[in-house]
Amino acid sequence: MIGGDSDKNTGRRIASALRQVAKRRLPDKWASRLGLVRGLFVKDGATQMRRLMMVARHFRDYQRIDRALFYHRFTATLLLAHRLGIFDVLRGEPSTASAVAHKCDIGEKTAHNLLRILESQELVECTEDRYEATEFAEEFFDPQSSVSMVPMLEVCDAYAEAFPFFVDAARSGQTPALLDIFDDQGRTDALLNGVNYYLDQAGRELIARVDWPPIRHFIVGSMGVSFSSLVISAFDEARVTYGCLPHLVERIPRLRKQYGVPDGRVDETHSHGGEPADDRWGREAFDLVFLTKKMILDPSNNLGPKFAQKAFDVLNPGGVTVFWETIHDDLSPTPVDRAMEGFLDFGVSPDGPVLTGCEFCEELEHIGYRDVEVVECLQGATTFTVARK
Repeated sequence: MIGGDSDKNTGRRIASALRQVAKRRLPDKWASRLGLVRGLFVKDGATQMRRLMMVARHFRDYQRIDRALFYHRFTATLLLAHRLGIFDVLRGEPSTASAVAHKCDIGEKTAHNLLRILESQELVECTEDRYEATEFAEEFFDPQSSVSMVPMLEVCDAYAEAFPFFVDAARSGQTPALLDIFDDQGRTDALLNGVNYYLDQAGRELIARVDWPPIRHFIVGSMGVSFSSLVISAFDEARVTYGCLPHLVERIPRLRKQYGVPDGRVDETHSHGGEPADDRWGREAFDLVFLTKKMILDPSNNLGPKFAQKAFDVLNPGGVTVFWETIHDDLSPTPVDRAMEGFLDFGVSPDGPVLTGCEFCEELEHIGYRDVEVVECLQGATTFTVARK
């Protein structure tokens, strides 16, 4: 047990010994580390020793949280620069801090401070007081680039803007208006763009890993436009039907153009009211139905199971429904990468159900689906559940 006067005396003896060592010439690296240790005994040596022992005991968890808090600041700087348009200003044109300040409508000192931070993040380079985006930032923060990360920046920005309302959302179960897909005044485009960007990546792996039936007719919503492009590329005879809420349907033509879905591969596009049993889904005879995050929506209205039932009803025999949902492990903690997607689910549906593999499988089999399988993609960061009729 550490404590009392003996504790203080021990701390003083250690501090004295370290001072003697510090008088010797040491390489800068070791001098810095020694200085860090000496600092523990400047005040409250016994308390600091207990703290050091506790950190050592839980070092892996401590380091993980410490880095997460660091990257919160890192990400906040990146989002601020994105929202202010700094990368747009610097794209292909070196500028002074003064010019950046003028074009971004911020103070010159503010611009200088942010540019220096971005330089430390290796996103900006400075030569003779002129700043320019790095080659990485030029490519990955350009909205028109094939490797653009802007859609995910927009999603993160939307969640950052909505975060002040998360406490109320947790207590009331009500989705923050900014993240409510039923609310046309929210950050609809950010969510649409981000989800389609994400599914364009995850969907490629899904297409490659699943044993698909012949697909001639399939249906997706506005969140699945990028996935529809992958399907028509993989199946020569496939034709797509789009259906979604009216304000989301309005955005489908833009997304179709972005992901290269030609008119000749589209059967029809129509609006839904949002109640699956009341809506007609076009031809209502599909080989594939692709549903995105439907199972967590409006749990008080049982909306998710209604979508699962409707999808089953409109499937041809042998057809498949693909559910993009976060699937939690049944008997062990969910891998953290996948759980972080669950936090995005919380934003759009705070009291949505936590879906586990066995529970979800049982629910789908009760409807009539068979051969239900969970497919992990992007190294387990996201999951698709494939259910057959």
